Amino acid sequence: MIEHKIRAGLISTYQKEATYDDAIPSGDSVGIMDYLVSTPALFRMVIEASSGLLDPLLPEAYITVGKGAEITHEKPSLTNSLITIKLMVTKVEDDRVFLEFTGHDPFGQICKGTCERVIVNKDVLLEYAYKRASAEITQ
Repeated sequence: MIEHKIRAGLISTYQKEATYDDAIPSGDSVGIMDYLVSTPALFRMVIEASSGLLDPLLPEAYITVGKGAEITHEKPSLTNSLITIKLMVTKVEDDRVFLEFTGHDPFGQICKGTCERVIVNKDVLLEYAYKRASAEITQ
């Protein structure tokens, strides 16, 4: 088992001002979706927030990677809004870390969910990915 400092009860707050890049362009010259924060953008923020919380608590050769997640995007939020993601580690089982999160804009909660991250050795992960790609190419 990997020695680390990740414990249940850890909390973190992450903030980001949503930009046009956080919207899903509609393809129209002026589409309504161009001004709304997308669900994938919220999920990217959760990934950034969880990595920022967990990875510094690991030995240098390790990182966390996503294994699974569930997000409920409850309310629309405009780009240029300050988005706040609040995370809490709810459980740690061996190399698995479970988190709950909520997302807020200045007007209230906009999303919530859970995610599971796994502690992995960076070199082993990359080696495994290359092996899979090589095996696929030779077939």
